[in-house]
Amino acid sequence: MKQFRLAALLFCALSAVASSSAVAQQGTLSSDSPCQLGTGQTSCGVQINWTTSNSPISCLWLSDGHLFACGGGASESHTWPHTTVTGTEFVLRSHPDWNHVTVSGTELARIFVRAQGPAPAPAGSLLSNSPCSLLSGAGSCGVTLSWSTTHSPVSCVWTQGGSLFACSGSASDTAVWPYATMQPGVMILRSHPSWSQIDVSGTELARTSVWALSPNISPTVALLTPAAEGFAGHKQTAITLTATAADSDGVVQRVDYLVNGSVIGSGYAGNFLFNWSPPSSGEFAIVARAHDNGGASSVSVSRRVIIAEYGLPTMPATYGTADQYYPMFLGNTKTTFRGVSNPDGSPHATWSIPGANDVWDFHWPQPRVAFNPDLDLGNTTWERWQRRFNCTNSSSWLYVNSYHQRTSIPWSPGVTEANHDTAISTTRALFDYQGRIYDITNVCGSTGQPYVPNSVTGQPMRIRVWGLLGGGPGKWFWEARYSYSSGVTNSCWQGSGSSTRPAILQSEGWWDQNGGWMDGPSGGSGAMDSGGVPNGLDVVMVRDGTVAYQAGYAWAIRSGAHLPPASQWQACSINTVGYTFPSTGRK
Repeated sequence: MKQFRLAALLFCALSAVASSSAVAQQGTLSSDSPCQLGTGQTSCGVQINWTTSNSPISCLWLSDGHLFACGGGASESHTWPHTTVTGTEFVLRSHPDWNHVTVSGTELARIFVRAQGPAPAPAGSLLSNSPCSLLSGAGSCGVTLSWSTTHSPVSCVWTQGGSLFACSGSASDTAVWPYATMQPGVMILRSHPSWSQIDVSGTELARTSVWALSPNISPTVALLTPAAEGFAGHKQTAITLTATAADSDGVVQRVDYLVNGSVIGSGYAGNFLFNWSPPSSGEFAIVARAHDNGGASSVSVSRRVIIAEYGLPTMPATYGTADQYYPMFLGNTKTTFRGVSNPDGSPHATWSIPGANDVWDFHWPQPRVAFNPDLDLGNTTWERWQRRFNCTNSSSWLYVNSYHQRTSIPWSPGVTEANHDTAISTTRALFDYQGRIYDITNVCGSTGQPYVPNSVTGQPMRIRVWGLLGGGPGKWFWEARYSYSSGVTNSCWQGSGSSTRPAILQSEGWWDQNGGWMDGPSGGSGAMDSGGVPNGLDVVMVRDGTVAYQAGYAWAIRSGAHLPPASQWQACSINTVGYTFPSTGRK
């Protein structure tokens, strides 16, 4: 009886264990959903995987109760070929044996599988900055290629001939193709599914041309107007700037005009006209700069022009603290250029003219024939001077009216020249003072030559005059500069008083194309148009002078080209500390 009870207890225990094992059935589901529909497809296959424990038979059922697949192993894998974009739900169930596979089996897990539409086609763009410009002597140059793609795992650029150039796994990239030539080429962008599937059969996304241009030849340019250096007009008055420009391998797009290095305007097409209104008087360097359609530019030769203004400045009549004489070499007189006060105590300092009615004939008492310095011409009358009053702005000026020869003494043995008058006319006269340039062409009338303001000043000034001899056609140019020196020493001085004194410095020079000063032996100096500059090298007459108080007419006049030696001209010369004109041209 006791043994029977033990067997019963053992049976109950085993039954309990069996019951416990049935409750412990478990399972999992997984899939590679979603599957990818191909073009034109409505369904695709999804692989479904499951694992179970304590399940003799496991089956995969559709949620609508239809059986799909069963297996007796702990893990199974089956492909559902009818997956659509709407999706399907599956249920994993456990069954005790093959005879009891029904929809009522124990549910272990569920899974939903679906399909997705066709993958977007790869797309892309390919651009280049063609053309590149060939350098001189080069056969190729570099072109930058830029591309961007979508839905392309790997994108590559190929030549049209099938050679691989560059690849990228990024959505955008750039690379420089260094072999662009004047013969156009084609580059192709292709899409590839992976790095291991790069070949010339990849899907073409875009293509672009690459080519090079021959070296760009810079344009040529030259100023047309102003036509020459020198006087060009007046301030705040329109001055026409024009140029001629050409480009042998393209077109000239514009011409910029630069004044003293700064662009003041541009001209387009034709003669590239631009009207410039100078804001002030002065000397300006004008340059034309042409630009072509290839980005090249070139500049013309600089042309220096003079811009004047009307009117006259207010000039102080004195300078310094001591008397200053300017004894010009006017015959045996001591015509003086005086400073603070005249010796007689009068307060105003002016040029002194000894002749009646402020007109005086100037005499050269010394030999003046360069090719025959031994000839003594006596008191030959050479020039007629005049002081003119009540001119522009109530100013007064010293003028040279004419060359006035009165002599029968021959220039050279056997050659006698008759008496004559050679009128002087001014075509342009400019007065530089304190950084401004004034037009004094008709400051005291239209005849004669303005020489210097009648009221003495030691302020630096410059006078330039262009004119005609005897009404033309001979042209001449004259220039003088004046300034002040607080002390000039004459080491040769033998008179009374100090040999070092305040002085007015003068430098003057004459150029003409009439065979010399008047009709002397000089070879002339080339054409000098009104307002222009002498283009010849021969300076007919140069005088650089420094003069001082009580110096007398021979204080400090240094003779220049085409004048007799200093030993015959004066007793003692002093080298000027002012501006010196070169004897072979004008600076």
